[in-house]
Amino acid sequence: MIASSRKIYDVIVKRVDEQTKQTVFLLPDGQEIVADDSVAWTEGRRGVLIQFSSGDLRFSEYVEQRLRKVGDIHPASSGAPRHGRCGGIIWQLDGDREGRRIFASEVIVPGIEGKFIPDQTQELKLLIPPELIAMCESRGLTAKDVLEGFIADLCGLQNYFVLPREDGYSSNGSDEREYAEQWFERAYPDWSNTEGQS
Repeated sequence: MIASSRKIYDVIVKRVDEQTKQTVFLLPDGQEIVADDSVAWTEGRRGVLIQFSSGDLRFSEYVEQRLRKVGDIHPASSGAPRHGRCGGIIWQLDGDREGRRIFASEVIVPGIEGKFIPDQTQELKLLIPPELIAMCESRGLTAKDVLEGFIADLCGLQNYFVLPREDGYSSNGSDEREYAEQWFERAYPDWSNTEGQS
């Protein structure tokens, strides 16, 4: 069973006590949360704090420290069509003279200068054989996990903190990308490049 969680944005690392291995987090409403955390966070850094129903905490620094959450995008809202379906977050960069708003899915935190790769995926319904399901399950995976991983490797999709992908696609590594490309070239060669060659 997956533990439920709550994300709190714009949390600041208020104090790090290296002797007790405790970190004090300052929430936007002024409350403090003390975590028994041996990670040496840098005081003053801002990020998102995830509270799990089990009581565990996880803190993730913003790559772009000027990011501030200014609102939510609710399902079926207007103004950001892609996020209107699933909900999302409205961000702003502290000190941005233009006051521009950044609309992003709730599954990511924008990267440097509030940038990210927007979700442009298209839905595809696919019938899959039981052999694939069994193969994936033998590794504790779903067919969706494996197919998404293969697509990311084949297309060379990278999901970096500095420029996150809203669709979540992320390659498994350079070797995997190389082998996926080799498979594609062998299975589906580009015969147009061989015309005129003897």
